[in-house]
Amino acid sequence: IDPAVLAADLERAISSLSGPGFLSVAGFGSLKRGPELFESCTEALADLERKRGRTEVRLCERMRVIELRRKMGLSEISELQSILEECWNELSTFYGFIGARSRMVALFTLLVDDCCQCYQNHAAGTPPFDPALDIPALETPEAWKEWAVPALSWIWHTSRVSRTGAYPVPLIKAIAFVESNYMRQIQLSDVADAAGVSGAYISKLFSEHAGANFVDYLTVLRIEKAEKMLLSGDLSIKEIAAAVGYVDPNYFGKIFRKLVGASPSLYAGRKHEGKQA
Repeated sequence: IDPAVLAADLERAISSLSGPGFLSVAGFGSLKRGPELFESCTEALADLERKRGRTEVRLCERMRVIELRRKMGLSEISELQSILEECWNELSTFYGFIGARSRMVALFTLLVDDCCQCYQNHAAGTPPFDPALDIPALETPEAWKEWAVPALSWIWHTSRVSRTGAYPVPLIKAIAFVESNYMRQIQLSDVADAAGVSGAYISKLFSEHAGANFVDYLTVLRIEKAEKMLLSGDLSIKEIAAAVGYVDPNYFGKIFRKLVGASPSLYAGRKHEGKQA
């Protein structure tokens, strides 16, 4: 039996049984016989823990990246600095300094391109730094922080000018309303009233300028808030669902799994285990 083929077949089978929206991870040990079978089980458990940890770090990283890109130039710089610091701490803990540094190259390249489109056309402005050249040359965590703080500040200021200047006033009002009322059962009509325009017009503005329709924008915001509450561990999943605007905890769990890739209980449980470790 080819172990690699067997592992691939088992992973596909487990994934198909789990269904869409569920996190499935399989661990494998080497082939053993008789009395040595327990060694294979021990290896499989260790492999499972490694894969679960890697999967969860990637999920957290994805949420941080989405949050940074969505809020860049719109939220306060202090909030974005905190998000970046959380992302760095998680990545450096799991991957080590060199691994985290490599992933920061991709993140800052995305952020730079979001704010000035320098990788999309030749006419775009050039930033005063190059993540692909600068970040790999950083040799210590202190050097990373010294580089990252002004780089993030430049991206934020540039995005602030372009995004607030490019956003129509009704959309700015709409986003502010959503940020303040996401925990309520708000509808597109409520947002339109707050912005002083029609529902059709505000829907068009969300799609054209915010990169998502109103429902998707609201959903991502709610799940981001829920993620932070789950990490704090102060509320039950039912309470968190209600706190971010979901009457049905089961529906909240379904949406959370769809966006994050893991159930709220699994996500919270694993993060708390990591903190205790």
